[in-house]
Amino acid sequence: MASSILTGEWQGVFNATQPRQGSVGVTGVFSRSGEIIFSSQSGLRGSGNLNVAGGQLEGSFMAQSPLDAQGRPMFRNPDGSTDILFTLKGSHANGVMRGKYTSTIESGNFVMCDDANYKQTSECRAAQVQVQAEDSTSALLQAVGGLLGALKGLSGK
Repeated sequence: MASSILTGEWQGVFNATQPRQGSVGVTGVFSRSGEIIFSSQSGLRGSGNLNVAGGQLEGSFMAQSPLDAQGRPMFRNPDGSTDILFTLKGSHANGVMRGKYTSTIESGNFVMCDDANYKQTSECRAAQVQVQAEDSTSALLQAVGGLLGALKGLSGK
């Protein structure tokens, strides 16, 4: 059963450490009954349950792999299936959840904040800042490539 203090929307970051490294922004909506509705910036969406006892929490959710532009799943389990089970184990205090997660495709740690903490601390927004920086770099490289192409066209070479 989820504690009523955890009920509502939480935002944060999943930091993959194995087999690859990377961060992704996540949103979880926790109901009073312990149900989780989960989504990530990478397109994973799913649902599951969270059990809370004191300051400790344990849970799991099943996520569906998003599809790429050709309609193929972006993530697959080693057996080829595309339903990905995540398990969570950690603690919560003062509007912040922290812990470890595992799945068949990766493992790592997570930090999620309630609304008030999300607005006040950068800890739960680290992945979004990284994604924005990568998007800016990509846009800059595309602009430079376009500029070089235009200059080449003007020079006739």
